[in-house]
Amino acid sequence: AIWLFAPASRDQHAGIIPAIKSAGASWGLRVFVQVGNVQAAREAVEDGCDILVVQGTDAGGHQWAQGASVMSLIPEVADMLAEEHQDVDIPLVAAGGIMDGRGIAAGLALGTVHFGAGQTGQLWGQGSSIHDNIQGTGFWPKVYDGRAIIGESYRDHLAGLSEEENIAKYKSAMAAGESTRRTVWAGSGVRLIKSVLPAGEVVRKSQAEAQEVIRKLQGKL
Repeated sequence: AIWLFAPASRDQHAGIIPAIKSAGASWGLRVFVQVGNVQAAREAVEDGCDILVVQGTDAGGHQWAQGASVMSLIPEVADMLAEEHQDVDIPLVAAGGIMDGRGIAAGLALGTVHFGAGQTGQLWGQGSSIHDNIQGTGFWPKVYDGRAIIGESYRDHLAGLSEEENIAKYKSAMAAGESTRRTVWAGSGVRLIKSVLPAGEVVRKSQAEAQEVIRKLQGKL
């Protein structure tokens, strides 16, 4: 499978998706496209994607600067598919803010069939382009920004420190081996992390939690 994200323009995916699928047709290649709004989802389906990764603004790392959380975005995309593309079966992968079994149960109710989750950090995350500007990764298209743990660089940014001075402090800290100014990408759900576990254990634990949540909800209906 190939996972695509953050095209600079619609034309990039419109050209590359059919080419990729043609090249991998003999061995069943599937193309995932990560989207952050309904229009992007619509375009990805029209371009020929096989699976939509619907990323809400809850997500850590890079995402749409203007978007919606998975709570409203997943149903919107699901409705769009039901209304406009009844002839195709496009699974939805929820990404952003899915931290445990409760999020999985909610996502299933919203129309998701799969989940993508990353877990980092112990503090609140904040979306901004300043993180990329400081560390020299500001090549992202303007419609995207990055959500990271609030650290010294971001605090200085809020206090009015110029970008040039902030960059100089970042480079000095990195050269000295200090981590206080290192960018740690993380989403809005970081406060739900209670322990650091192997990925496999996180998956099994979340699955069991989701099943328990669904079981309890059935008793309330």
